[in-house]
Amino acid sequence: MNILIATGIYPPEIGGPATIMSALVEELKRARHEVIVVTYGQPSMKTDGVVRVPRYGSVLSRYVRLARVVKKVLKSDMTVLVTDVFSVGIPVRLALMGRRNRLVIRLGGEWMWEDAVTNGGLRVTLREYWAHHATGLRHRMKQLVAGWVLRRAERIAVTSDILRTPLEHIAPSVLARVVTVPNVPARDDCKPAPHAPYGELRVLYAGRIAPVKNVPFFARALKQAIEAGAAVSMVFVGDGEERAECERILHGLAHVRFLGSKAPHDVLNLLSETDLYVLPSLSDVCPNGVLEALGCGVPCLVTSEHGLPSGTGGMLEFDPTDEAAWTEVLIRFASDRAALDTVREQIRLPPPPSVTLADVVTASSRVR
Repeated sequence: MNILIATGIYPPEIGGPATIMSALVEELKRARHEVIVVTYGQPSMKTDGVVRVPRYGSVLSRYVRLARVVKKVLKSDMTVLVTDVFSVGIPVRLALMGRRNRLVIRLGGEWMWEDAVTNGGLRVTLREYWAHHATGLRHRMKQLVAGWVLRRAERIAVTSDILRTPLEHIAPSVLARVVTVPNVPARDDCKPAPHAPYGELRVLYAGRIAPVKNVPFFARALKQAIEAGAAVSMVFVGDGEERAECERILHGLAHVRFLGSKAPHDVLNLLSETDLYVLPSLSDVCPNGVLEALGCGVPCLVTSEHGLPSGTGGMLEFDPTDEAAWTEVLIRFASDRAALDTVREQIRLPPPPSVTLADVVTASSRVR
């Protein structure tokens, strides 16, 4: 089968979608499918089977460039997979006009809420947004465009049932085409080092340092814990528009490092030297980083607004607006390793999904 994957990011760029799409490409190639990837990035970064479209210019110009590339490489028998509705979904939808290619959409996040947080200045969770803030002409226009893209898809793979709520508002007619395909955790790539009962509590955050990730909130909680005497060694991996704010908050504190973006294997190496992984996001639909950490035997401190499958263990959940609670648990774990070990003993990974993304992509039916 010929498959075209359009994704916003792809290795060596860091991020959950990049990691997942790279693994999917390898899986499809092992099954002898022909795969080509179209993504945003530097065209000078040459990789076999990957076409990179530059990000410069306006949103409209980026969409036009990506649509042209998709039309150029598209074959009549190709199944097309896109990884979001807007940044690649809109240009692919344009490229498919008048074509009968099968379209599959994978949704790993909630784009309208994220835009409202990133560009609209809201600091609310996903559920709060749809309950109280999903209003106005701008929002309605986005819903119309999203519905136009979604209704073209034969299948829509979501990483969590949380995403059915926005779909009910945007295009209820597509719900019958939705299948839940959770992220698959890494299980064998990381071998954690022995956890010392004494010494600094080694904490890791890995991901975008963007508004929806709520990292400055965690930085303030961390600062209070360190100033209260907690022995914590903190590593931040990733980059984004709020990195400078986090560095300002934590300026002058010892044992706090910002490493910038790292390749996935580097993150796994860091996990082998980590006692606690943190995810303070306002909401996180299905956080791949938490699954990787749990797969490496590292307990996690996570937002209560997540979409991980029920039965996942080894996490403590806290309100992503309760700074005092996050500070308190950091202080407790830094001074009481037995409490952290208790959480570690409760680590339970969710079972593998009954249907994989590769299954959805390679299904033989076609759009009529």
